[in-house]
Amino acid sequence: SGASGLILAWLGFQSVEIMNEKTNSLFLLFGFLSIPAVFAPVILLGFFYLLTPRNNGVANSAGLFAGYLLGVGFLRIMD
Repeated sequence: SGASGLILAWLGFQSVEIMNEKTNSLFLLFGFLSIPAVFAPVILLGFFYLLTPRNNGVANSAGLFAGYLLGVGFLRIMD
């Protein structure tokens, strides 16, 4: 328990990093659905809700939000 929030934080951070490197970056979800990389963690968050309906949605959403904040530079770990 708690690993999904950490995974979503990492995915949020990586999606922002990918968007910073490439202007037109697409993520291939499940091998057939092309979506912008910045929206991929949000869609995976929805799948987490569908697969495990009794999970802590606030913690998962907070993890994703923290990953996005870390990616854009609002949460600096080391200067």
